[in-house]
Amino acid sequence: MKLTLEDVASMSTQTSGYIVIDNKVYEITDYMLKHPGGDDILAEVLGTDATQAFHEVGHSEEALEHLKPMLVNVTPD
Repeated sequence: MKLTLEDVASMSTQTSGYIVIDNKVYEITDYMLKHPGGDDILAEVLGTDATQAFHEVGHSEEALEHLKPMLVNVTPD
């Protein structure tokens, strides 16, 4: 079952964080404290479609590789 953005928003709490990038849902709770830009940046986009923010920063292909193990679902196109 594909998750909607509403599902992702309702699943995200201060102890469990989910974001959407390119229609893919990632569970980033454990990664937040490891994020090079700090967890505050990720906290701002929890429960949302963070695609624009992710790409505007200019993340590398390596950043996309880091996301792969955190992939949990997809959203409808």
